[in-house]
Amino acid sequence: MKITYLDYNATSPLCADAKQAVLPFLDSYYENPSSPYGSARFVRKAIQAARRQVAASISALPSEILFTSGGTEATNLAIRGMIASVRQSGPMLLRPHIVTSAVEHSATLDTVRSLEHAGLAEVTVVPVDHNGLWVPETIMQALRPTTILVTVMLANNETGALYPVSALSEQLNPRAVALHVDAVQAYGKIPLDWSQSGWTAMSLSAHKIGGLKGSGALCLRAGSKWVSTMTGGSQEQARRGGTENVLGIVAFGAASSRISDNLAAAPRVLAQRDRLETGLRSFENTTIHAAAVPRLANTTSVRFDGVDAESVIIHLDLQGFCVSAGSACTTGSTRPSHVLTAMGLCPMEAFSTIRISLGPETEDNDIDRLIEALTYLIPKLRHGEN
Repeated sequence: MKITYLDYNATSPLCADAKQAVLPFLDSYYENPSSPYGSARFVRKAIQAARRQVAASISALPSEILFTSGGTEATNLAIRGMIASVRQSGPMLLRPHIVTSAVEHSATLDTVRSLEHAGLAEVTVVPVDHNGLWVPETIMQALRPTTILVTVMLANNETGALYPVSALSEQLNPRAVALHVDAVQAYGKIPLDWSQSGWTAMSLSAHKIGGLKGSGALCLRAGSKWVSTMTGGSQEQARRGGTENVLGIVAFGAASSRISDNLAAAPRVLAQRDRLETGLRSFENTTIHAAAVPRLANTTSVRFDGVDAESVIIHLDLQGFCVSAGSACTTGSTRPSHVLTAMGLCPMEAFSTIRISLGPETEDNDIDRLIEALTYLIPKLRHGEN
């Protein structure tokens, strides 16, 4: 049975360049990059080369790239490091204030809630409209004199909706409020120009662009009010202690060097998504979420009213199709998607939604076969047939 992978927002296949790049480090170059001898220096140079590659892919300086274990750690380091910096700078009469939105990834929402629960920060979570969007004015109205950070995503991992982060950044800059952007889902799907963004910090993940899982980066602007909250060594310019994940970093660099190939594939992927959604719109009682707003070219969040999403996913899996019900980080949760409920969906509607996310390797025939499978499957499930 052919496996048709349509869950690129969860992860992407390891690209050939990344696979080739790590091979020498599996056997020939296994040394600790912090060791003093020549062979270790070669490993250390490989890390620095990867740093330059990742930096070039987003028009950043190599010194602004801090390698992490993934997007979740990068977001934690960004948020916690900014709060820690403010608290270390001197006594505060009031707790520092953070603004975020109701549709952020759990890496953001769980982190700010943890800080609030510990009494280290106050948090405002702004609502979104039925498309899952916030507007810059809503963020700005939530600011207080004690606000030190706004943390938002650039592209939603469930619906693909794109947020007006550039417009928000322009309004925040005069207020001297830091802006952290979770660009994990956007990286490799839309162009990113860190040098012109004005953002304070940005989270990236390697496995979303064809790298290895367990590797990511925090892009941190020079001079930002931030301190490391991870101790234990002088690695990463003493900003993140611990022996570097050499394989993950080298693969990340190689994958980032082919970002232009991913971006070049976007028009073809968009045409495939439009073809898919044209087919889906012919189904009764079916809704495509965030269809009226700018989205990532590869993402479709679709609701089949009266049908359990888990049943759809299982039946498609039996036919070789890999799709999901939303974020891979919340798989197994018994709660409905917080993104969809924030958009106004009731729990039943949220539990009737699946996410289909395409990639550069997706073929036109994959779309045709998926539509054919759903055309048979959805009416069958609505009538209670297994």
